[in-house]
Amino acid sequence: MGRVSAFLGMVLYMYPEKNGRHNRPHVHVLYGDDECVLSVPEGEVLAGDIPGRQLRNAQTFIDMRTEELMLNWKLCMEGKDVVWIDPIR
Repeated sequence: MGRVSAFLGMVLYMYPEKNGRHNRPHVHVLYGDDECVLSVPEGEVLAGDIPGRQLRNAQTFIDMRTEELMLNWKLCMEGKDVVWIDPIR
């Protein structure tokens, strides 16, 4: 469980919610002091807020790396470490 990727000042994490708030696959996106939770594969904002440009970039990342993110979600739900995903260019 842990850090999935980092690019354009954002760090993406994946870990299961201890209280089960988000039962569907999701990624936590940190940008400075801002954080949001985006669903995978839809890129829907489930919680929080980050600036518009970073949100669009994170959603593009989800769109381009859905398969890898879903594999990481499976690992995460099994209590295993996630695999690093190369950032988009």
